[in-house]
Amino acid sequence: MSVEVDGKHCRAFLARLAQFASGDESWYNSPVRWVEREPSPVWFKEEMVPLSKSQKEAIIREYSRAPEDTGSPEVQIALLTTRINELTEHLKMHKHDEHSRRGLLKMVGQRRRHLTYLSREDPDRYKEILQRLGLRK
Repeated sequence: MSVEVDGKHCRAFLARLAQFASGDESWYNSPVRWVEREPSPVWFKEEMVPLSKSQKEAIIREYSRAPEDTGSPEVQIALLTTRINELTEHLKMHKHDEHSRRGLLKMVGQRRRHLTYLSREDPDRYKEILQRLGLRK
């Protein structure tokens, strides 16, 4: 019996596989070395991590209007912008990740609604947050 590997039949592969399955580790010390290849982007799963507590606190401190302010539109827009930027970088690498793309579109819509509210209620604060975050050139 043989296995086709890269277009060649490889009996040695099966022999080494049998050694590995039996618990014999001599296959590792043999003169033939098995080279690990860098994983393909298809198989490599990047861990999508939400903002850490310290990152969130730093953003809140920078954009808050008062010491205990966590819910003002400026803070919400800044947090959403940070998450949007991270997700955009993820999608540049993983172009076919439609689930994350949907989450991104939802976040963009939420940020747009916050910006609309702020522009309607206080245009000066709206212009300031746009400038600070570098939105809308």
